[in-house]
Amino acid sequence: MDSAIIVNRQDELDDMYANSCRSMSEFTGFYLERLVFQQNITTYIENWFIMAPIRSRFIQTVMNEYTKAIDLGFDAYKSIALQTAPSAEHIYKLSGTYLTQHVCIQVALYKVNPVILLYRAEDSMMKLNDECNFKSPCIMEKIRDEKSVRTRIPFMKLTSHERSTNIDILRYFQ
Repeated sequence: MDSAIIVNRQDELDDMYANSCRSMSEFTGFYLERLVFQQNITTYIENWFIMAPIRSRFIQTVMNEYTKAIDLGFDAYKSIALQTAPSAEHIYKLSGTYLTQHVCIQVALYKVNPVILLYRAEDSMMKLNDECNFKSPCIMEKIRDEKSVRTRIPFMKLTSHERSTNIDILRYFQ
């Protein structure tokens, strides 16, 4: 789990874990609906939250692919990824090789065909981002000023954009 995730409701995280175990998921995480391609939620899976069993073959494949990308260089890896996972083209169009970790997830999906459990990020983790149209000052002001955030949003992901606003949210944690 990314260090910039705030957990407001442990019970919701416990439910995710229980659902992951019940479905025998090899990967549980989030998709960002606004970035999926052709309404297929598996085409844009986030990498800031990963729940997986020990020795998950899917996670091992993602790691192997990312190691390969580092060793070859991200530009050289791109041609291999595009041959293996057609959905990788969508991610490259979004942000070039910056999202190579996301591409490695796509390649691993094609290679392993795992059982996965995905949650819509805009329903929880990125709910404030969605409400604020991804405008970082708005997100941070809601965290700072709206007490209901603690109860209505089980967990939140803060991006580097939010963390760089210099809006003090320390009292949120008190």
